[in-house]
Amino acid sequence: MKVYIGLLFSKLQRKQCVQLNGVISEINDVYCGVPQGSILGPLMFLIFFNDLYERLYFCKVIKFADDTVIYYSDGNIDEIQTKINEDLNNVSSFFEENDLIINLKKGKTESLLFGTAKRLAKTSGVLDLQFNEVKINSTKRYKYLGILLDPNLTFSEHFNKSYKKASSRLRLLHRLKPYLTLKAATTIYKSFVLPLVNYCGVINLSINKGQLDKFKSLESRGRDILSSFGEISKIILPKIKDMIEKRACLLVRQCIDGKLCVNFRNYFEVLAHSKNTRNNKSSIKIPKVKLEFARKGFYFMGAKIYNLLPNELRCKESYSDFKNCLMKLYS
Repeated sequence: MKVYIGLLFSKLQRKQCVQLNGVISEINDVYCGVPQGSILGPLMFLIFFNDLYERLYFCKVIKFADDTVIYYSDGNIDEIQTKINEDLNNVSSFFEENDLIINLKKGKTESLLFGTAKRLAKTSGVLDLQFNEVKINSTKRYKYLGILLDPNLTFSEHFNKSYKKASSRLRLLHRLKPYLTLKAATTIYKSFVLPLVNYCGVINLSINKGQLDKFKSLESRGRDILSSFGEISKIILPKIKDMIEKRACLLVRQCIDGKLCVNFRNYFEVLAHSKNTRNNKSSIKIPKVKLEFARKGFYFMGAKIYNLLPNELRCKESYSDFKNCLMKLYS
C-alpha cells in the first residue's frame, strides 16, 4: 500500500521545500502522503491506517477520522499500564513501518484514567505510559469530539463550559437585536445557542436540579430577547430538556431497529413474553446497574425515558411513523 501511494503521487510530480529565515531548502519530490483537502485523501487514509487494530493484542480502539483512542479496562492500575504500554510498543512498530509520525505534544496525545471517585482515590490518578521512550502526558480532562471528559464521567465540566458559551452568545444576540428581524434572531438562537447545549445531549439525560434551572434560565433569556420584537406568538421555541429526551428516544428506537452501527445492535432488550399484556414487545428491560454514574448513562436513562412514552407510540412498527408521532408529542 505504501508503494501504491508513492506511485500515485509521483505521477502528479508533487514537490516540497522548507523555508527558514529567508533560506529555501533544496526542492525534493514527495513520494508519500496525500494533499489535505483532496477527494481521495480520507479514503486512502482509512485504507492505509485501518490495519492498526491488528497490532493491538490487549487494548480496544475507537477511530473517528484521524482521531484515534486506544483503551483498556481493569481493576488494577498496574495491569492497565502494563497492557497499554505493550500495545503502544506494537503501535510504535506499526508507525515506523508505515512512515507515520505521532504528535506527542500536550493536548494532542494524552492519557486519562477513568473510574469511580472511590477507586481513583486509592491511586495517583496518573498513568505512566510511554511511546518511543517519550512519556505521554497524563491529564484530568480531555476534549474528544467536542465533549469534555473527566475522570468520573460526570460531564459537569462539559455542562458548565457549554452553558457559559451559550450564555455568552445570548448576550451577543441581545446586543445585535436592533439590527435583526424576528426571523433572523430566531434562526441565530436555534443555530448558534441551542446546539451548544444539545450537542451529544444524551449525556445530559440525568442532569440535576441546578443544571436544569440553568437550562430554564437560557430558555427564559432567549424568549425575552425574541419577545421584544412583539411577534413571539409566530414562533415556537423548543425546550432544551424536551430536545434531549426526544433525541434519546430516537436513538433508542434506532438501536432496537438495528439502524445504528454494530456496537449498538442488541444494546437494549425488548420485553417479550407469552401473555397478551399491554406492554408486551413494546417496553424495554431496565438494566440492572450498580454504580451511580451508570444510572446516569444512556444505557439506563435511555431505556427509562423510552418506557415513559405512550404505549401506542412505542408500538409503531415503522421508524418513520414512530419519529413523526414523537415529533408531535414533543411539539
